[in-house]
Order: sequence, then C-alpha cells, then structure tokens
Amino acid sequence: MSITVILFVIVILWLAYKSIFKIDDRNSNSKDSFSKSQNEYFENEDEYYSPLYESRKETEEAAMNAVEQFERENYRKIKDVSHQNVGYDIRSWKSKEKRYIEVKGRKSTGNIYITRNEWKAAQKLGYEYFLYVVYHCDTDEPELRVTQNPVRSLSPTYISKTKNYKVTKSDIVRHSTAYYYKI
Repeated sequence: MSITVILFVIVILWLAYKSIFKIDDRNSNSKDSFSKSQNEYFENEDEYYSPLYESRKETEEAAMNAVEQFERENYRKIKDVSHQNVGYDIRSWKSKEKRYIEVKGRKSTGNIYITRNEWKAAQKLGYEYFLYVVYHCDTDEPELRVTQNPVRSLSPTYISKTKNYKVTKSDIVRHSTAYYYKI
C-alpha cells in the first residue's frame, strides 16, 4: 500500500469516528475541566452549574446538606442513597409517611435537569416521590422548592440529545411550595 492510500484510510476512519461520537474540535479545548459525561445534563454551555467541576460538586453538596437539614427539622429520619442509582437521592420517613427525594441544586436560579432514571422513579413512586430544588446554594439563606409527585404537576421538555428532561424555574415555582431558612 502506498502512503497516500494509508493516509486516505486514516482520514476516513477519523471522520467516521468524529461523526459517531460527535466530536467538535472547537469545543474540545475550551472546557477541558469537564468530560462529556459530566456535561450530558446540559443543553448548552451557559446552563452549566459553574465553569468548574469542583464548584458544581460543592453546589450539589450544599443542596444535599440543606435538604437533610430541612428533613431533620421536620422530624423525619433520612438515608442518603444518592450513590445507589435508584432514581432519587434521599429516603425519608416519619411513622407511616415515606418520601423518596430527588435533590437538585443551583448556585443561583435557573432550569434543572431530570435524568430518565429519575423520571421513571417518579412515575413509579407517584405521591411518595418529591423533587426538592435548592436555589441560591452559595448563600447562607437558600430557597428550597418542594414539589410532590412531579410527574403529575410539572411539564418538562424532553431533550433527545441527552435523554434528560429540562424543567424551567417558572414551572417549578408554579407547582411547588417554597421554604426560606438560614443554614
């Protein structure tokens, strides 16, 4: 085989690889602190929690801490199951009342994204499933929005590219109860 044929085959294989995995050279260097899997919940780059992955993790931890504190203040026992991939983050109970809580956090405000796994759990668990959205996680006075049975009350937009559901802040505000408190 000649060098020209080998180079041609390499170029064809690279183009096929790029089209299969949808690699965009323009964006490959601009967000090197994020991997594609970490960004899959976001439709475009201005909807990231933060420009840094660590900041996003801090936001998630602050949201989880706020929800755990809220549940304890309401005399409920809690169990963190966020690493078990069951479609919710916290199991909460008080006598016969059970709550399966999905926690979403934002540094300020904005849309949230629900995974297909979380949506399926919400469909299955019905009125025992709660969506807790914590806005202003970076302050000492976060806003907690609680939505019971989000499948019945929210109207998310399905994003086929990421296979997730986008829920607008206005939809959450319209169908939730707000709680404000100091941490």
